[in-house]
Amino acid sequence: MRRIFQIPSLLVAALLQLAPLSRTLPVQVLPAASPFAVVWQLLLGVAATAGSFHAVSGATNLLSPASASGKVGVPFDYQAEIFSDQYLSPKSYSATGITPTPKDIATLGFVVDTLSGRISGKPNKAGTHKIKLTGWNKSNQSGDKASYNITFVIDPGGTAPTISLQPLAQTVKVGDTVALRVAATGDSPFAYRWIRNGIELSGKTNSTLTFSPVTLSDDADYSVRVTNPSGNTPSATVHLTVVSPTVPPVITLQPLDVSANSGANAEFRSQATGAPAPTYQWFKGQILLAGKISPTLFLQNVTPDDEGAYSVRVSNSGGTIPSNPALLTVFVAPSVTLQPVDQTAPAGTSVSFSVAAGGKPAPSFQWYHGNILLVDSTNAILEVTASDSTVGSYHAVASNPAGAAPSSSASLTLEPTIVLTVPPLHLISVRETVSVLEFTAEPSGVYVIEYLDTFHGTRWAPGPTLSHNNGSVSIEVPSGEIGARFWRLRLGTN
Repeated sequence: MRRIFQIPSLLVAALLQLAPLSRTLPVQVLPAASPFAVVWQLLLGVAATAGSFHAVSGATNLLSPASASGKVGVPFDYQAEIFSDQYLSPKSYSATGITPTPKDIATLGFVVDTLSGRISGKPNKAGTHKIKLTGWNKSNQSGDKASYNITFVIDPGGTAPTISLQPLAQTVKVGDTVALRVAATGDSPFAYRWIRNGIELSGKTNSTLTFSPVTLSDDADYSVRVTNPSGNTPSATVHLTVVSPTVPPVITLQPLDVSANSGANAEFRSQATGAPAPTYQWFKGQILLAGKISPTLFLQNVTPDDEGAYSVRVSNSGGTIPSNPALLTVFVAPSVTLQPVDQTAPAGTSVSFSVAAGGKPAPSFQWYHGNILLVDSTNAILEVTASDSTVGSYHAVASNPAGAAPSSSASLTLEPTIVLTVPPLHLISVRETVSVLEFTAEPSGVYVIEYLDTFHGTRWAPGPTLSHNNGSVSIEVPSGEIGARFWRLRLGTN
């Protein structure tokens, strides 16, 4: 067991003579069962009986007055050190209140420096406060310890500030000069700290906060904290409202006419100035458009039903002004309503292809021969002369600003050309009264029988005109004429 205190008997008497009764020392450094503890307890008992005790070499001392005084709200500083010149060299300290003083001295406004034993702070409660200061020979309040009782006497002190004139909430216009004022009673001197939206304003330390001129950015919550040596008091928080001078609205951007395809979106834009800032309300004709209160009117998936004149009314406390009307035109893409049809014609004849389409605006047309654009062929009807170079497919494309729609294709073909030849004419039978001439006819042929009375004649007389389908044709001629005439067959007309 370590020996903490060794005090010669001759010094005990000196100890008892020198120490006053008020500076008794409760020291707790040895286990109760230690012989040294028993001796030490006896010494304490003698000291109590004699009414005095004072530390000498090897004992515990307090290097500071055992009492101190102060005032509520006034900074307080007390430096103390408990030591044993031989065995206890404090490395850390603690301080606690002794009943009825609260154990936690922080509630009284005191704080102890655990390394130096210094007690400081700003007392907040008047009265006599007894505090036990304990020194430890190791850090973090560990190891051997010795304690000493201290008395702090705290007077009520001065009077903290009382706000006698609160700052007032105000509404002012931009450019005005405005002041927020505060007044306080209590012990002087006073110090002032103005606060804006919870943040202390640098350099604003007078009882009056002045704005000259006031701006929109000064619109905020304000308060002031008034301080004197006895404390500080915050004022009420007030709002400074800054408004712009009233300026009637002026439309700086008029809405413009808009065109949009059916199913697309359309947008009208407007802008206005004024003070206070103007509001907007859009109209279609004279019909108010509920909820359309922005500078921009946005219309989704427009249809022809949305066409019309749109305008906006701009308002503030200075008045109301309407914009110019702007037209919405909704385009409808073309759709073909009449398709061209196939054509067959003899070469050299004229044929026409026709197309029709709906849409808004009315579509125009462009004809194509296959994939070849036909220049200047932009009408609903296309005229073509049938020939080998014009046969093929034809189609038209209907278009307007909303889009284009192709028609179906129609074909031009030529009627087949029939080339007829004159078949040979045969005498197949001669009878007494009737002889038979025969020839083979070709499809769609028209044939004429002719004759001459003399070989050298030049004028052929017409015989019967024959029409037929196909195949062999027989003609009966009086037998008396067969030998007296010359016969021939030629192609005729329908």
